[in-house]
Amino acid sequence: MSVYDSQECVFTPLPYHNKKAGFGFAADVAENPLSFDYCIIIWGSTYKTNLRRLVYLQKRVIRIISKSTFDSNSDLIFKELELLKLSDVRQLELGKLMFSFNRFLLPSKFNNYFSLNKQVHSYATRYANDFHLPFCRTNLRKFSVSF
Repeated sequence: MSVYDSQECVFTPLPYHNKKAGFGFAADVAENPLSFDYCIIIWGSTYKTNLRRLVYLQKRVIRIISKSTFDSNSDLIFKELELLKLSDVRQLELGKLMFSFNRFLLPSKFNNYFSLNKQVHSYATRYANDFHLPFCRTNLRKFSVSF
């Protein structure tokens, strides 16, 4: 079997059993569109216009899987198929990163990436254990993960 044959097998649709099973490859793309979770924390932190084509692609794929019309409401389809949108995948991955940082599960290189409010000032406030968000004058810094 050549490389071309193996790629052809990946893109071949599976028999239609239910809306969630849909196509083998198409279901993988909708659930994990083009490996959206891979480094999404880095490249997903940008203007919405830069991500627009990927969002349209994700919506188009789930409409194909669910055999919906081109103008059907994608929010309902995402809920029906129990899939996350691109923005939700980014929020989830960022939450997982912050959880890992808070539990000291990340490598030691990440120790200085984030700081808590109680490390910045010594006031006893209700937000002392929250992460400190410094003032960002430029969008480049605002979109970065570390400050």
